[in-house]
Amino acid sequence: MASIIRIKRSGVAGNPNVLAQGELAYSYLPDNGANGGDRLYIGTGPEVNGDAANHTVIGGAHYVDLLHGEADASYGINLPNKALIVDVNGAIDQLTIGDINFTSGGIGGDPLATFNFNGARLTNLSEPVDNSDAATKFYVDNLITSQELGSSFSFNGDTGSGDVFLNTEVFNLLGGRGIQTTADSDTNSLTVGLVPTGVTAGSYGSQTSIPTFSVDSDGRLTAAGEVDVGTNLTVNGDSISLLDSDLTFTGSENIDVTYDSLTNTVTTSLKPIVQNLTSVSVGNLRLEGNTLFSTDSSNTLYIDPAPTDSDGGTLVIRGDLVVQGTQTIINSTVMSINDLTLTLADEATTPAEADGAGIFIAGADVSIVYNAAKDQIDIDRGLNVLAPLSINDVEIGEFVDDRVASLLTAGTGIDLTYVDSSDELLISANVASNTILGVASFDSDQFIVTNGAVNIYSLDGGSY
Repeated sequence: MASIIRIKRSGVAGNPNVLAQGELAYSYLPDNGANGGDRLYIGTGPEVNGDAANHTVIGGAHYVDLLHGEADASYGINLPNKALIVDVNGAIDQLTIGDINFTSGGIGGDPLATFNFNGARLTNLSEPVDNSDAATKFYVDNLITSQELGSSFSFNGDTGSGDVFLNTEVFNLLGGRGIQTTADSDTNSLTVGLVPTGVTAGSYGSQTSIPTFSVDSDGRLTAAGEVDVGTNLTVNGDSISLLDSDLTFTGSENIDVTYDSLTNTVTTSLKPIVQNLTSVSVGNLRLEGNTLFSTDSSNTLYIDPAPTDSDGGTLVIRGDLVVQGTQTIINSTVMSINDLTLTLADEATTPAEADGAGIFIAGADVSIVYNAAKDQIDIDRGLNVLAPLSINDVEIGEFVDDRVASLLTAGTGIDLTYVDSSDELLISANVASNTILGVASFDSDQFIVTNGAVNIYSLDGGSY
């Protein structure tokens, strides 16, 4: 049996008064231009009392007629009150815009002098050959320049630019700061050179004097001279002649001083054994008495047993280790502790003081902590137990089995029955009626159900 779907329809009205969202309706009322006939409507937008906000026109015989009707369209022929459909060459027989007529014979109408393209331009015109041909602005400008103004050239500078017409103007080349130009009409040449600054040519500086120079803002050398080199060395306010005096360096109890005459180098070094010191500072570290401490503001002290191996080596502390700070961080990959018991919050005397004590796993943001308010251990991630798990000495499987019967509650139209002997939960549904919710069946007015398959053979939207 073929399926039949009928939408809402009318031969006496145009736009339907009520049209639900997504509902279709067709009016086959002959169109008179204002009655909304010969159109296909669909409801769109929100619904109020079953009526969509918009009754949108999506087609109909009215629009087919605009496209020259059901018969073959007249391709390329401009017909009154019909849409334009071009022919196989993409053309139409004529087009009228205002008083201008476009036909295969050309452009006609009156007056042609008022015709324009609303700012559009004609491009790629060939060079005119007849008095009635159109010409480009480039062609006209070149014609005027060559016949009336003569040859010209353009020039650009660091700033500014211009054009010179050689038959009526003179081009001048002038020197800027520090530059002068000289023109020679006999040789038709132009010489560009520097303006003299008055500095005497020669060599400046010697073993006992150093040269001095002055340079203006244009980079020109405007003055040159010499000054004597100093021959005295001042040390702690004393003047020592570099020409006839020696400067002596001597060591001390813990300092050695050596002099290399070949390289004129004085070397000072610390003796292998340093004695009688009250404190020693190296970089940001100071050793004083039996205390090693940092002298900068970083509040950080490093002990590196293997400086050639990043974070390697072994640090051995013989005796007890007491950490009096507020935080201890261990960045090793394996930590081994010989003690049998690990105590957290060892100074706590009440559960409240031990609240929050536990183990935290960074990166995964996992915690196992004591909750004093509930007096229990809180684990904030799932727990995978690889061995049998018991609750109060009862295995979890039996513990769950005893409670499954009351785990789920039957809803309306659903029956639940737990069979403990077979560990089965039976779920069944009631047959629906006018007063009981449950499994529904179909009537035979517009539906046929065969072995669970539903066949819809008729839907009728009715008339309006």
